[in-house]
Amino acid sequence: MEQRPPFEELKKLGLELELPALCDIADVMKLDESGASLSDALRARVKELRDAHLTASKIAASAISERMTLFMVIPSLVFGLIFLAPPLLRLLSNG
Repeated sequence: MEQRPPFEELKKLGLELELPALCDIADVMKLDESGASLSDALRARVKELRDAHLTASKIAASAISERMTLFMVIPSLVFGLIFLAPPLLRLLSNG
């Protein structure tokens, strides 16, 4: 209604809500004023955002998996000690 492009307000909103992706979209949309083709720029930016989200998800999943390894090793150690205890006790009692 004010006859001005909404890109600056969109960028301010992105900064206020701490959404850098929204700021990037506002920057890409601002290119429309200079006559640039937006479809390729938007596709490239969406691919970058998707790849960044996928990488962050993989890192989080890897961290959770690493935390679980301790709980997977403890039962194996206990199970191994159950089988090693009788021969070790026999060796110690015969000596």
